[in-house]
Amino acid sequence: NKRMIKLNTNTNRTISLPDATTTLVGTDATQTLTNKILGTGVTATTQSNGDNSTKPATTAYVQNMGLGWNQSWQDVTGSRAVNTPYQNTTGKPIVFSIQPVGNSAGGLEVSSDGSTYVVAASASDYSSATNSAQVIVPPNHYYRFSGAGFYFWTELR
Repeated sequence: NKRMIKLNTNTNRTISLPDATTTLVGTDATQTLTNKILGTGVTATTQSNGDNSTKPATTAYVQNMGLGWNQSWQDVTGSRAVNTPYQNTTGKPIVFSIQPVGNSAGGLEVSSDGSTYVVAASASDYSSATNSAQVIVPPNHYYRFSGAGFYFWTELR
């Protein structure tokens, strides 16, 4: 149950795979991918949250960091207010979605420092058509809705 990968040894590329049992096809077919990249007998430390190095990444690490993996949509309408900043402390990207109230428009705003915000999307409700908007919020960033009100506020977290 091994995955086969052909490695071009004339290029310098980093390859991250879920395990070190992948077999190489070519001149050194008996070496594992880890041994081919790191050298025989070298053990690799895998990445952890917040680690942006070139360490090998496991499947679990990649899935844990990806948007939508181990996350679910949550109705947070009752715990959110307009023009109030919230911080994404989940350690991974989240999505927040707004449906504004009445004949108003508002901005879904995001900030890396909690003081300087950019409008990442806008939403409006003009009686004949109801619109919603969604924004991805990176880890540790702040987010808020700058409208008059909203029918619902949901988050993928």
